[in-house]
Amino acid sequence: MTGGRRRCLAAGAMLVAGAALPLVLTDAYHRGVMVNFLIYLLFAMSMDVLIGGVGMLSLGQAAFLGVGAYTSAVLVVELSWPPLVALAAGGVLAGVLGALIGLASLLLRSVYFALGTLAAAEILRLVALNWDDLTRGPMGLSVPLFTLPGTTLHRAHYQLLLYYVSLAFVAATWAALAALRRTRAGRALASIRQNEPLAVSVGIDVFRHKVAIFAVASAVTGLAGGLYGFNYRIITPSLMGI
Repeated sequence: MTGGRRRCLAAGAMLVAGAALPLVLTDAYHRGVMVNFLIYLLFAMSMDVLIGGVGMLSLGQAAFLGVGAYTSAVLVVELSWPPLVALAAGGVLAGVLGALIGLASLLLRSVYFALGTLAAAEILRLVALNWDDLTRGPMGLSVPLFTLPGTTLHRAHYQLLLYYVSLAFVAATWAALAALRRTRAGRALASIRQNEPLAVSVGIDVFRHKVAIFAVASAVTGLAGGLYGFNYRIITPSLMGI
C-alpha cells in the first residue's frame, strides 16, 4: 500500500470518528470544546501551509482571522446574506488582502518579512478598532446565529450544527491542500522550501508562488475567523492581536 493511500485511509477514518464524536459526547461543554478545536485546527492548517510548506514565518495571520470574522458578521447583519455565503466571502476577502500584503511583505527577507506581516496586522487591527460605524470599535460586533438555508434551528442544537459545518470545512481544506501538494505548483513550493536558490536556478518564479500560497493561507484563516465569530457570537479588535 502506498504512502498516499495510507494517508487517505487514515484521514477517512479520522473523519468518520470525528463525525461520530458528538453523538458520544453530548453535553454542551464538550461540544463547545470540539467546535473550538476544529476552528483552531483550520487556523493551524493555514500556518502549516506557510511554515511547513514554504518556510515562511508570518506573525500577522491573526489579522486575517479578524478579517474573516468581521466580514462574515457584517454581511449577515447589514446585508442579510446567508451565513454560509458570508463565510465564503470572508475567506475570499482575507485571501485578497493576503495577496496584497504578501506583495509588499515578500519584498523583505527572513525576519524582516515576519516583521512586515506583523506591521500589516497591526494596521488592520487599528482599522477595526477605530472604524466604529462598521465594526462597533472596542464595544464589539454582535454576530447572529449561524443557520443553513431552508432550515429551522433549535438553540439546543446550535453547537452541533457548528461542529459539523466546521468539520466539513476542515475536511474540504485538508483535501484541497493535499491535492495542491501533488500538483506542479505544490512540487514547486516544496522545492522552494528545501532550496530556494536552486529553485530559482531552474526557472521557478519564487515570488509569484510565495504570494499565491500566502493568499491561500490567508483565505483559510479567514474561514476560521468566520466560524470563530459564529461560535462566540461577539467580535472585538483584540481577536486580531498577535
